[in-house]
Amino acid sequence: MSQMIRRLVTSLALTALVAPAALAGGASARVEGPAKDGKSYVVRTYMCSNPASLKLNAWAEGVVNGKRTTLPLAIHKTREKGVFEFQRNWPADGKWSIRVALGQGRTPVTVAALGQDGAVTTQRLVWEGDGKHECDAILCGDDGC
Repeated sequence: MSQMIRRLVTSLALTALVAPAALAGGASARVEGPAKDGKSYVVRTYMCSNPASLKLNAWAEGVVNGKRTTLPLAIHKTREKGVFEFQRNWPADGKWSIRVALGQGRTPVTVAALGQDGAVTTQRLVWEGDGKHECDAILCGDDGC
């Protein structure tokens, strides 16, 4: 009987370790914008490919006149499930990217590169890390910082 309890405890422990990884693996976000007004952006969040309302933190990461800067973005929920919005709060000068963390701690991060006009040009989901290294790579480009 003790062996059966040991197997049960081992199975429960393994399930507890694997479950968060399985949930985190299905989380993602997509940045879109700007809207016609040139200032509004949308973030769509998903869990296992379905719209999901997740807790978000976001920053505009930029280099202006050779100086690296990070500006927090105020994210607001919309009426649509899994859809959030924010307003551009960074200057037109310099090179910019957007970093969106899906929750707190070690969670996936979406990093979006912005063109000179502020339009999202590319984006990727970062599984390990906070996305700062990927933003640095976008901001430095091939010609360095």
